Amino acid sequence: MASSANESAGSAHASPEAARIQKAIETVKPKIQRILLKYNGEPAGNALSLISPAQEIKHMYIDADLAYRRNVFGRNCGVHPASREGEGLDHVHAQNLALFITFRRFSEEELEDPMCFEPAGTETAESVKRRDLQLELNARTFAEASGYLRTIPHYDLMYLSVTCSHTFAALNIMEGGCQGLHTELLLGCFSTEIPNILMSYPSWGKPMKHGIPCTVFRRELEEACPELPAFLSKAGNNHPMFSTNPDFHKELVRDYIDWRRAEGTMPYEGIFAELGLNWDTDTESDDESTEPERKKGKLESARGGG
Repeated sequence: MASSANESAGSAHASPEAARIQKAIETVKPKIQRILLKYNGEPAGNALSLISPAQEIKHMYIDADLAYRRNVFGRNCGVHPASREGEGLDHVHAQNLALFITFRRFSEEELEDPMCFEPAGTETAESVKRRDLQLELNARTFAEASGYLRTIPHYDLMYLSVTCSHTFAALNIMEGGCQGLHTELLLGCFSTEIPNILMSYPSWGKPMKHGIPCTVFRRELEEACPELPAFLSKAGNNHPMFSTNPDFHKELVRDYIDWRRAEGTMPYEGIFAELGLNWDTDTESDDESTEPERKKGKLESARGGG
């Protein structure tokens, strides 16, 4: 009886905003559940088919004021346990992405719809359990990165990404406070002088100063639809990671070689070694007969030869 009385009292004293959110969730939840039921069984290879329903869900929540647009700083954004089906952050991918963005230049237009959730609250035992899981995952992720990801203290975690997690991690890498895998990023990784970083890498200035535009879902949504974060992550993460996808490596190599070649600071074999790639296997062309001459010409050009 005492418990029922307390629950009734809690409901009676719920804030107008909490009551509004609950009412809005009750209105849209049946529609969301129908979408999730229809598309949640899609295999990983058909993730592209989830983009449209994910966008429908996002706009439905924004219209109901259950999600909002916010510029999110990397230093306040961790990773959601449901991101990439529980895989979370890969520190090698984050470091490679930081390098990739540095010479390609940061562009909001190329972002793949960043989406985050608010961390769980402490209103109920279930929400406390969910929050503990979120904090534990992020603490373990940073610890297992061996210093190659910038650690975000639990009290600074205001958002948990389900998409673009590695972009937020790359931004954190550039802002300093961790080790670097690539020599070109040593300034960003070891320096605390942001003006010096921006002098060398000016395109990072906007996200450092203003954050990354993101759709943020209220934490009450995850309580009402626990499967929602995983669905949005699956729909929004359609590209394999740099560290596992050969095509991304090749694109990375092409742009990076052009950049370093313009500087004239390192021969091609050195650039490939720096990227952890193999000169012989990662430069193969379809025409094997012309490959040796192509490599020779590249090397002579990189070294200033004829």
